[in-house]
Amino acid sequence: MIRKEMNYSGSSAEAGGDDAMRRAFEQFMMQGKSNKNNSTTTNIEELQEKEESKKKQEINQIQIEINKSEKKYWSIYHRFCNILQNHWIDIDDQTLQVVHSISGIRHRLPLQMKQSKKYEESKINTQNDSLKFQGYNQTLISSSSSLLHDSKQRDLTWLLQREDIELALSYDLIQHEKMMEGLRSLLSNLAETHESLSRTLDEIMKFHLQQQEVLINYDKHYSSLSWTSYQKTSELVGVLNDLFQMLSMELYRKQMLTNSILDSADDRILLSDQEDWFGSHVGNDPNDASPKKIIKYCLDCWSRPCDQSCIDTTLLEYALSLHEK
Repeated sequence: MIRKEMNYSGSSAEAGGDDAMRRAFEQFMMQGKSNKNNSTTTNIEELQEKEESKKKQEINQIQIEINKSEKKYWSIYHRFCNILQNHWIDIDDQTLQVVHSISGIRHRLPLQMKQSKKYEESKINTQNDSLKFQGYNQTLISSSSSLLHDSKQRDLTWLLQREDIELALSYDLIQHEKMMEGLRSLLSNLAETHESLSRTLDEIMKFHLQQQEVLINYDKHYSSLSWTSYQKTSELVGVLNDLFQMLSMELYRKQMLTNSILDSADDRILLSDQEDWFGSHVGNDPNDASPKKIIKYCLDCWSRPCDQSCIDTTLLEYALSLHEK
């Protein structure tokens, strides 16, 4: 009996030892699996962080490229406006001053020619009357008020030396020729300036098309990028295109007016409206009028704000305001 009890106690001890070993093994295995899972999770998180960091860097780089594109748009736009403001408009203003000068000369020449003819008539009269203008055969006595600028002196009589009239006539004829040559030169310069605007517009149009191709590669990051400023900047292309079209039409109009002025520079510039048959003709075509009326018509419709102008002042002011900002 005593022996059996001892065997039973020994078996219980062995069983307890096996259970302890099994639990220890299971704990070891579970710990290894847990460490493996933790390591895998850590690797995944690291990969995700690296991917997110790479994506941010890519987005930042794309945004930098977009900002550079904006600066390129503005750079070309400012160059266009500088040519427009400092050259095109300046030359156009100079042409208006020249047309003003031609108009003034063409209004003076008939009056000077008329006074010169009066001297010739006075010579004939002196042959018939030896006492008339005796001692003053080179002086015209006139009470006409056509050459007076001061209304308070209209009724006064003055003496005009023949040499003064001939000198004034010769001087104005020379000045008229110089003004005509100046007008040709200015229109030529205006056309060259317009070519510069054309090349600048061509540059921004090509750049815009290149950008449209580049933007296709940015689609996958579109929602993460800032586009508001870029979209507004890219609209400058349309503004320049409208400006150039408007200026082209205005240049053509000025060229046609210049041709009318140049073609009317003939002997009729010395005739008064009463002497010139065309001066009494009334019609819608300015080329059917006298040189004096032609220059008046051209002067009235030369300036940019006039009714016949192709310049949209609202668009012009808006474009230049963007340039100044």
